[in-house]
Amino acid sequence: MLLFGMLVSVMMIALLAVYSGLHKKKGGKLNSALVSGVILGTYLGGSGTIGTSQLAFVYGNSAWCFHAGGLLGFLFLYFVYGRPIRRTGKPTVVGIIGEEYGPRTGLVASVLNALGNFIAILSQLIAGTSVIAVVAPELPLAWSFVSVALLMGIYVVFGGTKGAGMVGLLKLFLVLLSLVTCGIAALWLSGGAASFMQGVEQLNRTHAVDFFSFFNRGVGKDFGALFSVMIGVATSQIYAQAIINAGSDREARRGVLLSAMTLPVVGACAIAVGLYMRMHFPDIEAKAALTEFVLIHLPAFPAGVVLGTLLITVVGSGAGIALGVATIFNYDIARRLFPVLSRDGRDELRVRVFILVLLAVAVSLCLASRDDMILNYSVLSMGLRASVTLVPLSFALWLKGRVRAEYALLCVVLCPAAVVALIAYGSLPVDPMVVGILLGGVVMGAGLLRSSRVD
Repeated sequence: MLLFGMLVSVMMIALLAVYSGLHKKKGGKLNSALVSGVILGTYLGGSGTIGTSQLAFVYGNSAWCFHAGGLLGFLFLYFVYGRPIRRTGKPTVVGIIGEEYGPRTGLVASVLNALGNFIAILSQLIAGTSVIAVVAPELPLAWSFVSVALLMGIYVVFGGTKGAGMVGLLKLFLVLLSLVTCGIAALWLSGGAASFMQGVEQLNRTHAVDFFSFFNRGVGKDFGALFSVMIGVATSQIYAQAIINAGSDREARRGVLLSAMTLPVVGACAIAVGLYMRMHFPDIEAKAALTEFVLIHLPAFPAGVVLGTLLITVVGSGAGIALGVATIFNYDIARRLFPVLSRDGRDELRVRVFILVLLAVAVSLCLASRDDMILNYSVLSMGLRASVTLVPLSFALWLKGRVRAEYALLCVVLCPAAVVALIAYGSLPVDPMVVGILLGGVVMGAGLLRSSRVD
């Protein structure tokens, strides 16, 4: 019954993905529900579900950094960047930067954004292995990674990333149903909310850690993670795309607000499960907190539906990221470096080859890395993308024509380089992305001052 439940949920989402991909209307505008479906269908992948429970298992309320950052990011995106982005008429965030500062800056920004996105694939692969581990515990870790990567490749080939609004709505419904069910079950199994809180207090005394604290990893790290997620969401293409494609400002606003109101519910439920598992099953792997809870405490068929939902959510998110990165590599790198490729008509084949290469590299990096904390990769991905995009996008929207292209290019290169260098250095009191953004502000500010003096 467990496998049957998984098959039911996977087939529901997969069939809708294929149907919506084949019948998607060109030029169609999104209503508020579909705007929310696109946003949350992407955001609530392995990081917002499995990764949140994992971090809560280890650090308690520090896991709120991802959902609080997402909530603020959605609001920041709409109320600060949404209308200006819609008014440009450009389909992509990087396109706005490229139009203002030239194709060379746009290309570099696009490539670096793609690399930032690539890191997010690692978090989805790790999350996927936590599902595989409870279904097939005897399978070696390497083969678990390969299995998840193959599912991502198959998902792309059969059109699973098309029609993101409809598929996102179904995934959102199933994820919400799954997480709310698990969250309520965690409280009920604990004997109610009061008993649950007493259990967390006992954890605090046993481990000398305040699991109620939002800054268990340090204020700099947890607040920095929240800030990275907030800015990463506000400047990411997929979320901006939902607003750009909304039928009106009203539909965009309602869709964003619906998404923002949903995140605390999902976050609270995922965190409750992580804390429950730390209280009662402290010896399990942290990344398996949510999936082990489902396997242990839910009946076989519902457990299968929940696990299938988590698996297809992870696979769909990873597949969408891989497709986006592969597309950038094909059109913005391969065809520019080798112009003959633009005439051979094999773009679709090359994109598929790039997807396979990307997934193979991602699996290799996951196996080589000692860090299996899902949210660490998600936050890093958000931070790198934000460091590339935030400052030049802001100047392009509100100080149009005031900064020369070479300053923007320098900003696009230096900001992520500084972030990577500071991460490699380690032991910083503040998040490296904050330093990267400040550096970008200095570079673009210098360009603005020079422009003012010339005028």
